[in-house]
Amino acid sequence: MPNMTQLFGTTSSKSYSRDPVWSGSTTKAIRWIGVGKKAASKIWHQARLWDRQTRARGKHGGIIGRSALSVLYALLWDCLSWKNGRLDPSLDRIGELASLGRTATIDALKRLKRLKIIDWTRRCESYVDQAGHHRLRQLTNAYGVAGPNQWPRPKPPEPPAPHPQELGYPERHPEVLEAAIANLTSPEGALTYGILMSDQNDRLAVALAQFGRAMGRI
Repeated sequence: MPNMTQLFGTTSSKSYSRDPVWSGSTTKAIRWIGVGKKAASKIWHQARLWDRQTRARGKHGGIIGRSALSVLYALLWDCLSWKNGRLDPSLDRIGELASLGRTATIDALKRLKRLKIIDWTRRCESYVDQAGHHRLRQLTNAYGVAGPNQWPRPKPPEPPAPHPQELGYPERHPEVLEAAIANLTSPEGALTYGILMSDQNDRLAVALAQFGRAMGRI
C-alpha cells in the first residue's frame, strides 16, 4: 500500500498564490495513484478497530470518533475511484454523504488529517476574465488516504522477559509415583490407589496399588 507522499503528486511546474483563494493552493495538476477496493477495505476496518481499541468508558467513540468515521466511510466508499485513486469531492458533498453539517465535516476532516489517516492538497485554476486579466478560481481539495502502517498507532506492549532461571527449562510435571507419594501425606490419601492405577504401562505403580489393596484388607 502506498504511503501518503505517494498517493498523489503534482506534474506541473507552475503555481500561484494570488487572488482570493486558500493559502497554499496550487494550480499544479494532480497525479492520482490507484487505491484498490481491497486496500480501501483494509483502511476502513483498521480505522474501526483503532477506534474501538481506544474507546474510553462512558464515551461514544475512540480516538477517531463517529463523525470522523462517517467522513472516512464517505471518502472510501462513496467518493474514491478505486481504478485511478481520484478523490476530490466538495466539502458540501462529503457532509451530505456523512450526514453532517459543514462545521462537523470540517472538524472530522481535521481529525483524520491529524491522525495521518488522510491528507489533502488545496487546488485552484487560472482563467482569463472578461477584462483579459488572469485570475484564480478555487477548486475542491485533492484528498489522499494513507495505509494503516502510516498511522501513529502505539505498538502493543512487549511481553515480559522470562526469568533467567527459566530459560531453556521446560515446566516439570511430577511422575505418577511422585504424585502418589505426595498424596499419601495429604488428607486425600485414599486417592493414592487411583493415581497408581492410572498408568497401566507402569508395572511398578500397578504392583504398588495392588499391594496397597492387599494391605488394606489385613
